[in-house]
Amino acid sequence: MPATYRLEAVVLRCRDLGETDRLVTLYSREHGKQQAVARGVRRAASRRAGSLQPFAHLRCLVARGRTLDVIAQVELLNSFAKLRDDLTLLTWAGHILELVDAAAGEGDRGASFPLLLAALHLLAGGADPELTARAFELRHLSAAGLEPELTICCRCGGPLGDQGELRFNPAEGGAICAACGKTSGDRLLRRGILATMLYLKDADLRQVDRLVVSARDRAELEALLRAYLEFHLDRPLRSLAFLDTLREQEH
Repeated sequence: MPATYRLEAVVLRCRDLGETDRLVTLYSREHGKQQAVARGVRRAASRRAGSLQPFAHLRCLVARGRTLDVIAQVELLNSFAKLRDDLTLLTWAGHILELVDAAAGEGDRGASFPLLLAALHLLAGGADPELTARAFELRHLSAAGLEPELTICCRCGGPLGDQGELRFNPAEGGAICAACGKTSGDRLLRRGILATMLYLKDADLRQVDRLVVSARDRAELEALLRAYLEFHLDRPLRSLAFLDTLREQEH
């Protein structure tokens, strides 16, 4: 096995390690999610400190270590600095990183890397951050093997049909047809919201922000997907909680 290898990666998060080092969580095209140490990067003379920040798109030379691999060289391809110009935009972009960090499994192998990079470019370019994040949620869940069922009833396996009231159950995995009895975990799924979810899941990511979605529909869509994400990831999402705080401050 070679002593070094190369990665193209996005930095998901960092934390200080010891007095001068930093532990960096990367999501790479080649290997998916992994951690590596950046030695001496917190020294004042280090030229790599600015490159090893969340959102940074990098090329790295990594040396294999006994316990943790070590980042030996870094080439910064894009810092996505524009994401930091607005706190709400930064939080939506942070939500995307948090979701990748939380949902990247052992066998991920970078399946969502092109999607992650495309989403960051779109957000930095002025795309609707909320709809871009919603589309990313659905697509990354699919890549992680956690996609909600939106085309058939996840309770009986039958068609959803075009009549009657649909429901959505995070614990059961998605949409519930009108013929199935209600349970305590069911949530109303209006057909317009279902159509929006299907569009966000399947449309070209660059076309997502052309979709006109009312404030009411955005709120319902967020409630359904948030409940689904937090159930299947078995954790609250801090970025969405912070968005709640920002919205309260705006009003």
